[in-house]
Amino acid sequence: MLKVIARSLLFLLLTVITQIGGMVLLLSWLVSRRLLARWPVRFPKLLGTAVFVMLYITTTALIVPPLARLNGRVPLPVFEDEALAPRTLGTALLNRHYVDVELKTLAHDVAHAFAEKGRPPVLYLDACFPFFDGFPLLPHLSHNDGRKLDLAFCYKNAEGVPTVSTPSLIGYGAFAYPMANEENTSARCLADGAWWYDILGFVPTDHAIGLDEQRTKELVNTLADNQHTGKIFIEPYLKKRLGIESNKVRFHGCHAVSHADHIHVQLR
Repeated sequence: MLKVIARSLLFLLLTVITQIGGMVLLLSWLVSRRLLARWPVRFPKLLGTAVFVMLYITTTALIVPPLARLNGRVPLPVFEDEALAPRTLGTALLNRHYVDVELKTLAHDVAHAFAEKGRPPVLYLDACFPFFDGFPLLPHLSHNDGRKLDLAFCYKNAEGVPTVSTPSLIGYGAFAYPMANEENTSARCLADGAWWYDILGFVPTDHAIGLDEQRTKELVNTLADNQHTGKIFIEPYLKKRLGIESNKVRFHGCHAVSHADHIHVQLR
């Protein structure tokens, strides 16, 4: 019974964090059982793990992309585009980089507009899973239809030089906190009972890397000027501080998490 429970939990965990991992796990169990029946080995669990890893990488790289296109979703570039890249390779390995074709066009156009000005690459964080509208991309509330994408803020190092890095390894969690004369959205939301609002504040960050306000403003305005863009979410005090006037840039509400560490953009 404990073995069944453990396997069920593993299946659910892999499904939640990768969407396809649970199905690949089932397939790996079947393949491993067939292999062990023919060629018994000393370490069967090691064989099972190796089979799962090979099947998962093969499925992610070769099978998921063409099937996702049938669902109207395409992967964002991982290595092939110097202007647009994931903050971490884990985003692609976990299949969290799929978007609607229109959203890929938006991200491509904005990133290349930046590259033409000599800017460092635009880094994307989470997008959506490849299949099924409504399938949740935890911990996000709305990244479930291929029409939403998170981008990293722009940063500079301790010398004030633009950098392609971010203060945290995953891009999230490095909050640009409000100044003394700015409204503290986090405090207001926490007072209203939204205990989850700044939950990513525990993520380790490199304080030598700071927000590049000028380039971040330029990135948000470039997104807002794009015809495909419907809404952009950042903290209200950041919109005011950066001098952003577009009506597309809005407050996401206390039901979500803080957008003091990233830009959320979605289609019309």
